[in-house]
This record gives sequence, structure tokens and C-alpha cells, in this order.
Amino acid sequence: MPAGIPAARITRSQTVYCGLIVFCLVGRGVTQGWKLNAGPIAPIASFATLAMGCWIAFSCYVSSQGPARVLAVLGLGAACEVLGLATGLPFGRYQYTGRWWPSLTISGLGPFPLLLPFAWLLIAGSAYLLASTFFRDRFPAVVLGALIATATDLVMEPAMTGTLGYWRWLERGALPGGAPLLNPMGWFVTSLLAGLLLGKSDGTWKGPAIALAGQLALILGFQIPL
Repeated sequence: MPAGIPAARITRSQTVYCGLIVFCLVGRGVTQGWKLNAGPIAPIASFATLAMGCWIAFSCYVSSQGPARVLAVLGLGAACEVLGLATGLPFGRYQYTGRWWPSLTISGLGPFPLLLPFAWLLIAGSAYLLASTFFRDRFPAVVLGALIATATDLVMEPAMTGTLGYWRWLERGALPGGAPLLNPMGWFVTSLLAGLLLGKSDGTWKGPAIALAGQLALILGFQIPL
């Protein structure tokens, strides 16, 4: 726990979030092991998990700082993804497959997962809020947050492109999941912008930490071969 930050109890919403993570992992094991079709349960559980993750990550921040900056970061994530699909910048050339439910088809760009900006918000925003508890000065917190977000994406890439098959790289690189070198560079820059937009943190570390750790546990669990 960061120095000077008092301990906090696990809230009911954080407990529900952790329960959803376990439910998703156990559900995958059961459906894969018994060759069952999860049907609509899988995308609904995925939606609920992401929504609860965003809630526990940003509820305290919104209570103290208001929702405007969080919405700005959400818009930044959506804009960067649309730009990436159209130009290959800032992440590299890729295309979504339509497997990330629900998706909206954009003319000339293909499927666009509607939950995508929220997933980006959870990772980039949680990373910055967590990093900001280690530093009083904002600049090192922004840099550390960007590094944490970039490392998190690198860990998640193999499952997102492989097991889940949410997107495919049009120009494969040597990084995990076939990501090109431009991808972590793009994540670092956009996560820097996210930290700058969020600005002052409320100092609450547990919600962002649990949200980020939960996503990592979920994606790493999906990488386990069954």
C-alpha cells in the first residue's frame, strides 16, 4: 500500500466486481471443459464486469472532481480508436472482428466495439489514479500511469487477439499477440494525455487498483489453455 494512504475496507461494489471476475473465469472453464455454448450469458457478463470495473475505479474521483474529466478521457479513447482504424495511428494498423459485443459497423472502418472506449478508460484512467497515489507532483504520476497502462496492454494482447479474437493486426509485429512496436508507443502517448486530462486525483487508490488488477486477472485467466 502506498505510504501515507490509509487502509480502506473492500466495498460492496468492489466485492461484486471481484465476484464477476470469478464468475467469468469459472464460466469459461465450465463451457470449455464441457463443450457448452454460453449463449448471451458471456457478453452480458463481460458488459457487467467492465461496467462495474469503471464504477469502482472512478466513483470516488467523480464524487470529488465531477464527471467532466472522466467523460473527456472517454471521448479521447473513442477518438484515438477511430483514428487508429482509419489511419493506423497511434497504435498501428488493425481491424476489429465483430466478436466484441455489441459492435457498431462504421462505413469504411468495419466493426467498432461500443465497450471499447470504456475498456480503454478503465485501463488508462485506473493506471493514472493508482500512480498518482505515489507522487505529489503530477508529472511523474502521469508518466508512471502511462507506463502501467502500456504494460497492462502488452500483457493483455495475446488473449485479446488470440483467445477472444476481438481484433487482428493487419501488419503483425514481434510484440505479444503480434502487436507492432507502434502499439506500445501509442498507448504510452495516449495514456499520458489521459493522465493530463484527469488532472488532480482524489488520492483513493483501492478502487483503481482493484479495477486494474481484476482486468489483468480476467485476461490472464483467459490465456490459460483448457
